[in-house]
Amino acid sequence: MFVGTVAVAGLIATACTVPPSAATVNGVGISQSSVFREMQSFGTTQAGACLLEIESPGGPLQVAGTGGQGTFSMSLTDSVLLQSVNSLLYRQYAAGHHVTVTSAELSSARTALGQQFSGEIDAAVQQAGNAGVTSYCQSTSGQPITGTQLLDALPAGFRDEEIRTEAVQLELLADGANFSPGAIRAYYDANPNQFTVACLSDIATATQSEANTVAAKLHAGGSFAALAKADSIDTASSANGGSLGCTYELATLEQELGQPTITVGTPIGPIKDPSSSAWIIFEVTKTTRQTLSAATPQVRQDLLTGTANETRVGSEVLAFARRSTVSVNPTFGTWRVGNIAPPAAPPKKDLLAVTSGLTGSSGSTAPTR
Repeated sequence: MFVGTVAVAGLIATACTVPPSAATVNGVGISQSSVFREMQSFGTTQAGACLLEIESPGGPLQVAGTGGQGTFSMSLTDSVLLQSVNSLLYRQYAAGHHVTVTSAELSSARTALGQQFSGEIDAAVQQAGNAGVTSYCQSTSGQPITGTQLLDALPAGFRDEEIRTEAVQLELLADGANFSPGAIRAYYDANPNQFTVACLSDIATATQSEANTVAAKLHAGGSFAALAKADSIDTASSANGGSLGCTYELATLEQELGQPTITVGTPIGPIKDPSSSAWIIFEVTKTTRQTLSAATPQVRQDLLTGTANETRVGSEVLAFARRSTVSVNPTFGTWRVGNIAPPAAPPKKDLLAVTSGLTGSSGSTAPTR
């Protein structure tokens, strides 16, 4: 095969002459068919395209190969295969340390993965809106799909593997994490805004000039609640003086509103909402710091999935990978610890010969935005 493209139809048609595994990890094979099914999901379904969009830092990978219909880019192929190899390494490392997952832990992992996907989907949709394009993670109504909806739409086998890998990683993170009272207190004290709940209000207007007029009145001493009732087009909150409730984490608000700090009673904005095109002014009207006791469950979760703990587990699995026997089918490239190097490219005539017999049955046409 060649750098830049993998032809699914060609590989399936010549299965008798191609080794059946795309890779092996300590004697356990990863089938070519499982890799192909995942690539076809990325290339032909909205769920696959959405997952690729949120899991590809720096922009989605190229799906279609240069060989035409029925081919996939080598960058996508090796990314999919590397993820499968890494998932298997995690599971084997966990098994070697007698770390197992129960059905309840699988259920918890599914919930955690859905929540993670929801956050990533919201960010992807916002980024696409800022760029003036439609995200693959938007429904026909234009709203972001939820992480649970994404999971439900993925092929069952692939979805189950994603959930199992998430469960294994969570158990490895918990095995050896520092949840001592001192560690919990230190994290709580160092991150006060993560445990501060804010009451938030808004005033929405149809145009930027209208928003600027309202903002000027606020800065001149006008009542936020009164202006919300008089001028806001947000019918859900205007009757309550713009109140959106008191369930907002202050640290999250600062991030989402682009504010290094937020002061109670100080208007924020106007800010354009990319999903509705409305111009919105926000104000935090009150904040309440959680007690250490109330915050402890969230502190434990943050310590579990924090950078330091993830780095610890990642280093342990990397050391295991260096001791492992991993081989990659030459069709897909060569194993390098933590990476798969693509194969060398053949002359152009070989590229044409490989792709000339492809049929439309295995095409890789990506969903239309």
